[in-house]
Amino acid sequence: MALPPAAAASPAGGTVLYLAFGANMASSVLAKRGVQPLTSQAAQVADRDAWLSFSHRGGFATLTRTRSRRRRLLPTLGGNAAEQQEAPLQPAWRQPPGVLYTLRPVDLQRLAAKEVGYRTAQLEVLTAGGETCTATAFVSSPLLQLYAPAPPQQRYRGLLLEGCQQHGLDPSYTAWLEGLEVVNGPLDSRHGACPADALAKVLAVGALVGAGWLSVSL
Repeated sequence: MALPPAAAASPAGGTVLYLAFGANMASSVLAKRGVQPLTSQAAQVADRDAWLSFSHRGGFATLTRTRSRRRRLLPTLGGNAAEQQEAPLQPAWRQPPGVLYTLRPVDLQRLAAKEVGYRTAQLEVLTAGGETCTATAFVSSPLLQLYAPAPPQQRYRGLLLEGCQQHGLDPSYTAWLEGLEVVNGPLDSRHGACPADALAKVLAVGALVGAGWLSVSL
């Protein structure tokens, strides 16, 4: 999956549109990070092949996309109330809702500094009023995207629920979040199973082999 990179320049007028789908939906998180949105409204990712899952290292939320009809990265669960009632609980949600903020560029920079392991991407977004616009979002860097979704931490899931309630997001989506498996204690191997973890292990083995070879040579 490769979401398009965000444009470097800010829109005219000195503001930028930012779509939050994780903890930044909660006003308490933005306040803690020193960010004051100019406007906010409920919105939704427009791309029908975009899914929200807890596939960022540590079990945090990110967006992924299906590659083709033959191979899908995530379960084909529709993101609406009717399909949700008919399908079993799955760790992904198609065309997830979120909060569309108007921010000052400096505030987006503040958020970027906190989003460890994420990169910016440009997404087409549908507003609650039926309009379409392009917004910046944070998605996982490829090295930190988990091979499979992992249960989020309970506190983190709680922040998503807080944001959903504050901004009146889709009740069926809120119910889906409430029904997800969460973790309260230490994270397990599922939360670190990503390319960066595999690469670190390879480098560690290489270092040990190199050290052993040097000791034998000396």
